[in-house]
Amino acid sequence: MSEDGLVDWHSHLLPGLDDGATSLEEALEIAHLLVSAGFRNVCCTPHRLHGLYDLSSDQIRQAVAELQRHLERQRIPLTLHAGSEYYVDEFFVDELNDPLPLGESRYLLLEIPSQGETSMILGALQQVRGRGLIPLLAHPERAPLLTRTLPLTDTSKNSGISFWRRAAKGDAGRASLPSLLVEMTQLGVKFQGNIGSFSGYYGEKVRLAAQTLASHGIYHCYGSDAHRLTSLQRYLNSGMAIYHRQELGRDATPLG
Repeated sequence: MSEDGLVDWHSHLLPGLDDGATSLEEALEIAHLLVSAGFRNVCCTPHRLHGLYDLSSDQIRQAVAELQRHLERQRIPLTLHAGSEYYVDEFFVDELNDPLPLGESRYLLLEIPSQGETSMILGALQQVRGRGLIPLLAHPERAPLLTRTLPLTDTSKNSGISFWRRAAKGDAGRASLPSLLVEMTQLGVKFQGNIGSFSGYYGEKVRLAAQTLASHGIYHCYGSDAHRLTSLQRYLNSGMAIYHRQELGRDATPLG
């Protein structure tokens, strides 16, 4: 892994595998945009969803290797890492027979449904832990099961190292956090925030949820969740400006 630059923990860069980049040309344009924003490592995490995106781990690894060759030919300084974004449903446990964590890490990127039985979700997370892997929950700020009862606070005007260090240590207190979120943290679940959430790309409620969760020190890492070039162009620069201004990534975990 390149030691310089930022790590994008969540992207749909691989062309033609899911609802992300539709062509090699678009993938290369997205790669250029990510490099210009300061990223040097990208986790390629296509959707894994039974009946819709039935991908194998080998298929993803091959797609990563192919795109990496094109990046090198174009001299785009971006290192790709294989991964997946697993949808947690009743079929998810079957995926654990051949799991694909992010790069060389033990982090398994997961997306939970917007509604459903929390017992099923917690059971799946426990099974991930039982395999020696670490559940990494994608964009919790966009998950209604986690934010429906979250008291929203706009902390976007706060900045500086001292504020975010205090937040990470829990000065904001976690008593008001939804019980499911607390249970997940007790299970050892980590959380990945979307850069676009902080810029308001997904709406004001999601933006406030992201700011609130950040103030509680919830986030472990961040990702672009890049799908299409046109949508990424709408939020990447503004989101990264907030990322740097509020020092969101100061304590971000390295990949690997």
